[in-house]
Amino acid sequence: MRGKSFRRRRAAAGLWAGLIVLSVWTMPPVCAHEMGAGRVEAVFTDDGRYRIDVRIDPEMTLRRLELEAGQELSGPGLEPSRLEDLLLAHRGRLLEAMTLRFDGEEVTPRHEIVQVGASQAPSAESPPPVGTESAAEELLRRLAGPPGLEAVLRLSGEVPAGARTFTWAYSLSAAPYALTLRDEREDT
Repeated sequence: MRGKSFRRRRAAAGLWAGLIVLSVWTMPPVCAHEMGAGRVEAVFTDDGRYRIDVRIDPEMTLRRLELEAGQELSGPGLEPSRLEDLLLAHRGRLLEAMTLRFDGEEVTPRHEIVQVGASQAPSAESPPPVGTESAAEELLRRLAGPPGLEAVLRLSGEVPAGARTFTWAYSLSAAPYALTLRDEREDT
């Protein structure tokens, strides 16, 4: 009697394992915004200035801005120049969503959109040279699919004299993103 029960459990476990492998094998590619592909790079230069490049998915960001404004949503697949124009039309709200502080005091940066185009993420169509990535890295690259569009918003200005701390916040992001800080000042 015990033998039958064991065989049934083993068969069920094998079936579940097969279903898991099949579901992973056949799952659709993950979109960049689902993986938290946004990136922020803040650079503090030797001449007392800062530059912050905010890399976002322009289509998703535009949809969030349009929803907040109660506007009709723009369709997918807009040309990069049209996306840039629409993002610029919402620049006030976009800038409100970004908070920069030095020593707790909020600053207002200069801003510009420096690029709306294909993201610089690696794709399955342009794999790295053989032997340079692990099997896990290769799997992640393939799951990510081809690169999508990316907008680069550049914020810049003067670091307040004597500032010792920097704080960044971005309220439009729906996913985690990487924040890279680079301090090029000699006194740090």
